[in-house]
Amino acid sequence: MHTQMPYEDFVKIVYEPEHSKNILLELQQKYNLDTMQFISWYREGIPLPVEARDCRNWLYNFEIFIRAEGDIFELLQSSQFDSQRDLFGQTNENMEGLIKNQPLFYFSVKAA
Repeated sequence: MHTQMPYEDFVKIVYEPEHSKNILLELQQKYNLDTMQFISWYREGIPLPVEARDCRNWLYNFEIFIRAEGDIFELLQSSQFDSQRDLFGQTNENMEGLIKNQPLFYFSVKAA
């Protein structure tokens, strides 16, 4: 007699983009390097102070995050905006609507 094993033994169900975002935030904290800087350095071939396994994990989860329509601004440390002003002298509070409504980064994702 064959008994069925629950799928939880083989499959982990995660919700995106929250799952990949959490992994990216953990990597940012571990290496004190934000994801956008990591991606930029990687694309430019700049040597990264990141272990090879974490590098692959970072790239993979970034792609999942983007494909799942994650908000890149959720990856930025809030302190990066709290005490800084933009080019026009606006504080973070004044820029919140502008930041959320103006795409500053463009990514092209091809369907498989």
